[in-house]
This record gives sequence, C-alpha cells and structure tokens, in this order.
Amino acid sequence: MGSTIHLKRGYGSVHGDRGFAQAVVAVDEAGVIVAACVEEFEATKAGKEGMAPVPNADLTLGKGFAEGFTLFSKLDNDAWYSGMMEQFASATQRWSVSQRAVARSLAGREVGKIEAEGQDQVDAIAGATLADAAQYRALILEVAAHGPVVSKGRFDPARPVSIGCANGIGHGNNAWANAVTVVQDGVIAAASVDEFMFVARDAEGYVPLPNLDGGLGASFAPGQMLVSKSLNSVPYSQLLRERKNATLEWEQSMRAIEASLVGIAVDEPEEFEVDDISGSTLVDAVVYGELVFEAAQAAHPAR
Repeated sequence: MGSTIHLKRGYGSVHGDRGFAQAVVAVDEAGVIVAACVEEFEATKAGKEGMAPVPNADLTLGKGFAEGFTLFSKLDNDAWYSGMMEQFASATQRWSVSQRAVARSLAGREVGKIEAEGQDQVDAIAGATLADAAQYRALILEVAAHGPVVSKGRFDPARPVSIGCANGIGHGNNAWANAVTVVQDGVIAAASVDEFMFVARDAEGYVPLPNLDGGLGASFAPGQMLVSKSLNSVPYSQLLRERKNATLEWEQSMRAIEASLVGIAVDEPEEFEVDDISGSTLVDAVVYGELVFEAAQAAHPAR
C-alpha cells in the first residue's frame, strides 16, 4: 500500500435540529473520494423500548442531559430507528442502507469536479430514500474538501476498500468515543477517532457541536454543551496538563495512535501494542485501538 490516503472528519446539522451528523471521508492524493461514512446522533426521551443510548449515557456522561433525555446513534439503532421511519414517514429501507448509497454515489469522484457541477443531483443517488439525501451528500463533500480533523494512512489506489464505524467507551465514563476505519485487503489502511464529552457552556475556548441552540441543546442539562475533543484539542489539552500533567496535545496523541494502527491486519489486534506508539501520551491508547478494530469489523464495501 504505497499511496497516502487522508481520512477527514467533520460535523454538521442535517436532519432537523435535535442532533448532529458526522461524516468521515477518505480522500486520495488527487482529491478523489475513496470512501465515506456518515453517522448521526439524535436526542430523544430516555427509556424508549428497543433504543440503546450512546455509551456511558447511564453513567457520568448522562449527567450532561436534561432530566428524561438521552442521545442515541442511528447506526447503532439502525433497526429501531428505521422502524420509526417506516411507521411515521413510510420509509421502505433501513437508514444505514440509504446512507451507504449516498456515500457510494460520491466514491471514485474528484471533489473539485463535483463542486464545479453546482447543485447536488439527488436523482443520481441510486438506492437512497432519505428525504435529506442531498444534505447528507453535501456534508460529505464539505468534509472531503475542508474537514478540520485529518488522519493519514496508506493504501493501493488500484484495490477496493471498505469502511466501518463503531461507538464505544474510550476514556472513563464521562464521554463516548467514535472510530471510523478504512480497510483494504484485510489490513487497516487508515483510522479516525474522536471523543465527545460535556463541558460548561461558559468554558473558555470550547466550540460546541451543532444545534446547541436548537432541539439538541434543549436536551442538555442547564449550562452544559456537548463538544468534540479533536475540535477542542487546545482547551482540552490544557485541562489535561493541569489535571494529569500531560505533555502533548490530545489531537497530537490521537493522530499518533491512528498512525500506529496502519498496516495491522484486522484479525490480528494483538499486534497493536502501546510500546509501538511513538508520539502519544494517552493512557487509554489500547482502548482507542480496540475501537478502531471494532470499526474495521463493521466495514462495508465503499462501492
């Protein structure tokens, strides 16, 4: 695997204002989209039958929600959420199937040329039945062009790839982590990890995830906001320095962990060892790595 692949991550508001969407897009050196994965998190009333909240929602993380509310992943609750869409919006297929169709419609195409075409051609998205298909597609394009969080890996442009996503526990019980992994020929080609936590709305230097002033923010406890650690690496790293004597920024350590996973076979997670990570000081490096392997196991073909 001799060419560089850039795995770009970003967030936006797509379907209403009760949640936020995440797009992670693999782009090659020529600016061609190799693969993409969309995930979405939405606030809802807690305790709904068949719905599983995000990891740690029943522990310290849950204190960030207003009483009676929680947050769920649409991928992790694909069957439950798709059943809701079928009941209330006459959906004919699962949410995940439509999302993969949206991503496939962009795979193999150059970002600049797509942008030059102007308005998205929704009719060209074969296999997607989502009313907001064009908006999800636009988010993928935005992240592919300007994604603020970038990981690097290696791959063979002539060979197909697959991409997978997983949510889990990373550092402690006051946050949850998300990993997206690109796999080629049974080997990790690239990985992207981020983590989400609550901080005070008046916390200096922090930028919230989308829809803080919308329905999502209304589901938070008074004075709380949800943030991405990667997008807030500077203030979060300062917190780590003050409390844990950290010497590196969080994002620098996370990018080092991701890089150390490139080239490891998906079915050989034991090959990933902390001693092999150069440039990371995070104590939970192995835990993040395990989540990357979990995402790899969930990978679907990019085309």
